[in-house]
Amino acid sequence: MNHSGLVKELALRLNLTQQEVKRLLQASINTLSEKLHEHQSVPIPGLGTFSTTVVKEKKSFNVATRKFMLYPPKRLVRFNTSSTLKNSLPTQNENYE
Repeated sequence: MNHSGLVKELALRLNLTQQEVKRLLQASINTLSEKLHEHQSVPIPGLGTFSTTVVKEKKSFNVATRKFMLYPPKRLVRFNTSSTLKNSLPTQNENYE
């Protein structure tokens, strides 16, 4: 499903216009982004938790130039799926219909 498909589906389920749903989604994404910039985790019940983590600097060898390169530390966004969502998905043994 892409963005426009999600907007259409939510508009049908919530009895809202597609423009209202787009504004709602954009506000949600902006809020999520702001909280992550403030180093706060954002739990969404039934879905999972968004958080940030810092990856340490690392040294790597470039075979082409035969030199070591130093990659600086950086922040990454992580997502941990909730157990509710994990348990709701079918297992490999279940029939995929």
